[in-house]
Amino acid sequence: MRSSSKIVWWKCKKGHEWESKVYQRICCPYCTNRKVCIDNCLATLNPEIAEEWDSTKNGELTPYDVIQNSSERVWWKCIKGHEWATKVYRRTQGTGCPYCSKRKI
Repeated sequence: MRSSSKIVWWKCKKGHEWESKVYQRICCPYCTNRKVCIDNCLATLNPEIAEEWDSTKNGELTPYDVIQNSSERVWWKCIKGHEWATKVYRRTQGTGCPYCSKRKI
């Protein structure tokens, strides 16, 4: 059975569900931050950073669609109206607006 290529549904201890082949028997893709869900998204884990999400420039993509350590480059807009693009994980590592911090002119 362990070498079966049959696709089955799995459920982790936190209740996340996903499909995978039996022989792959991987850990939960949500708990390991390989797939986004409400438990690991930027909006849930870092709401203060998610407030600076530029919804106009990011189109349909929202803070609920990315994990907090995502390497996806998105647009941000600070409270003073400055706009810039950087990777999500850079924001969660503490980088803020490059204009307010005088790193960019």
